[in-house]
Amino acid sequence: MDRGVYRVFLAISVWQIIRPCVVLRSPWLATPFESYEEGLATIGNNTSARERLTLRACAQWCLDMNYCTVENSAPLGMQSNAIPDSAISVSDDHINNKLNKNHGRLMAEGGWSSPFQEGLTSHHYWITLTLRRTAVIRQIATQGCSHCVSRWVRKFSLRYSSDNLSWRNYTHNGETWIFEGNVNKNAVVYNDIDPPIVTRYLMLFTENITEVEIKGILTPVLGLRMEIYGCWD
Repeated sequence: MDRGVYRVFLAISVWQIIRPCVVLRSPWLATPFESYEEGLATIGNNTSARERLTLRACAQWCLDMNYCTVENSAPLGMQSNAIPDSAISVSDDHINNKLNKNHGRLMAEGGWSSPFQEGLTSHHYWITLTLRRTAVIRQIATQGCSHCVSRWVRKFSLRYSSDNLSWRNYTHNGETWIFEGNVNKNAVVYNDIDPPIVTRYLMLFTENITEVEIKGILTPVLGLRMEIYGCWD
């Protein structure tokens, strides 16, 4: 078979397989369907058996994305400790028990803080949450460190992964999206995640954090407590 013809044949075959999910993006963004049967009617009852199987595979994903809104989202477990300490990892941890990663929970006493070291210049730290299963994440809340004088995260970005190995930046229009963080240590700042992130592994990556003076030199130090909101897949 001619290579050009083969490519056309391959493209058509792939399109036939993914067509239901692609078409269903329109009702997902506009008028959502409420069942597999309604979704099937949306793309036409004369679909092939293969397309019906594909529709079944993506139908629940479309429904989850649609009906998990900011309004009906629930906390996923940082404040309640449903996300255990073992599911939290960080780039740098503090030796003080009230300032280590396990206190990086919304409303917790203390908060996660970076080590207080002379000569540090980086504003970039990360905290990763491993959820018990895939979730649709719609919102994130952050606070500064309650036991610290002036430590919080001013700006941050999000990254997500399906395997905890390969990470993708959360973007808008192809650019990494920078969220506005806190301006003091106690007020809770909520940021909606729209479009939502569907993932089991979520990383908050600090882009700009507070600074304190150490021996006359301004040194970046962070303070963070957080919660994520969404729906279980």
